[in-house]
Amino acid sequence: MIESGPVVFDAQGYAGVWHLENALSLPDGSNAGNQASAQNMTSENTTTGNIGNALNFNGIDQNLTTTKQYDDPGAFSFSLWFKTDSAGGKLIAFEKDSLEYVFYNNDRLIYMDDSGHLHFGVFPPTPDSLSAEDSLLIGPPDSIGKSPGIRRIISSPERYDDGNWHQLVATLSPFYGQSLYIDGKLISINTAVKEAEHISGFWKIGGGFMTGWNNWPSNSYFKGSLDEVQILHKAVSETWVRLSYENQKIGSSLISFKE
Repeated sequence: MIESGPVVFDAQGYAGVWHLENALSLPDGSNAGNQASAQNMTSENTTTGNIGNALNFNGIDQNLTTTKQYDDPGAFSFSLWFKTDSAGGKLIAFEKDSLEYVFYNNDRLIYMDDSGHLHFGVFPPTPDSLSAEDSLLIGPPDSIGKSPGIRRIISSPERYDDGNWHQLVATLSPFYGQSLYIDGKLISINTAVKEAEHISGFWKIGGGFMTGWNNWPSNSYFKGSLDEVQILHKAVSETWVRLSYENQKIGSSLISFKE
């Protein structure tokens, strides 16, 4: 069953929910009114999903962009299901421009390296003190005049280019830091990283320009299937992650819960 609308997603801090049933129509299943648009995709990109349909991405020039621009989402979470047997590609990111590719404004992103490992990166402002080595990596000032500091990345120890459906959830919290979950389990955490780059932008799904990140893939476009994308401008709890996975995994039934 696909659930959408205010009964499920209202008042939960959602910036958008996309079930990815058809590339020609990508309505927002939450109350945020944040419809997505597809680049270089048609109804032929529709494939069998983890829940209902999903979209298949060619790993060359296809992605989705949200239509609403947001101003510096501080705390945030995103959740999506993916399936691939081809390592590499950026799965989701927050970018300054909806269509243009801007080097220093790829932030709040998940990508898979050429070995099939997942990486969750943010680009927080410069701390008060830096080592000489770190000072060489600082980018130009952001929208509030602070320089992005060092790209902070947490990674999965396992590879996920196994051709199976997996759910990933990434969160950034001003209290608990940077967390990456796979299939309902906490995989990696950095409690010291509590903010990202201060930019306004759009959420982009499925690939696009990227460089400068550790282990960034030779192909920045994701090749495989994506399903059930959710973005929240708040940090969800570990309980939310676990129940989300249990509700959405194949063979499960819906469980109602409140945080």
